[in-house]
Amino acid sequence: MEEANNLVKRNNFIKGLVSGNDGNIPLYKLDIDMLSIDKSPISKMKYQKYLDGFIDLHNILINGTSLADWFMVYNLVRNKNNYGRDRFTTLF
Repeated sequence: MEEANNLVKRNNFIKGLVSGNDGNIPLYKLDIDMLSIDKSPISKMKYQKYLDGFIDLHNILINGTSLADWFMVYNLVRNKNNYGRDRFTTLF
């Protein structure tokens, strides 16, 4: 479990998460506009770093389910798996 905790702490996707609000509803998002990834070299670089980190989350299991799958479920419930600037759908 300690190894998994260390992997999570070092993971670039997890490090890139910020909390925010959509009206009165809290949400987690990345610090880039997911609809404008190609508009700047910095956004492209960050997106690739977050994508690599997200892929690594497949190796961390919680109750037999990968952390990447838990974020997919979160995105499905919270964002209805739609595309948007604050949504993870682009990563899938």
